[in-house]
Amino acid sequence: MGTGLLLVAVGAILRFAVQDEIEAVNLETVGLILIIVGVVAFVVGAALCGEVAEHERERGDALSAPPDLLPHEFADHFARPPAAETDGRYLRPRHM
Repeated sequence: MGTGLLLVAVGAILRFAVQDEIEAVNLETVGLILIIVGVVAFVVGAALCGEVAEHERERGDALSAPPDLLPHEFADHFARPPAAETDGRYLRPRHM
C-alpha cells in the first residue's frame, strides 16, 4: 500500500508541479500513468490486507495466548529471568 501512495505522490508532482519540457517525454502523461498505477496498487494492497486480517480473525490466531496456559501462567511463562549476582568483576548466574 505504501508503494501505491508513493507512486501517486510522484505522479501528482510530475503531472501538476513540474513545468519542464523534455522533447522525447511528456511528463504530464508519465505523471498520469504513475497516478493510475499507484491507485491500483493501493486498492489491491488494501484488499489483500483486509483478506488476511479476516482470515486470521476467523482462525482466532491474531494476538492470542497459547491455549495450554492460563492468564497467570502466561505472564509467568514470559517473565524475565532472575538477575545475575556479581562480585564486581564479572557476572555469575544465580543458581536455582
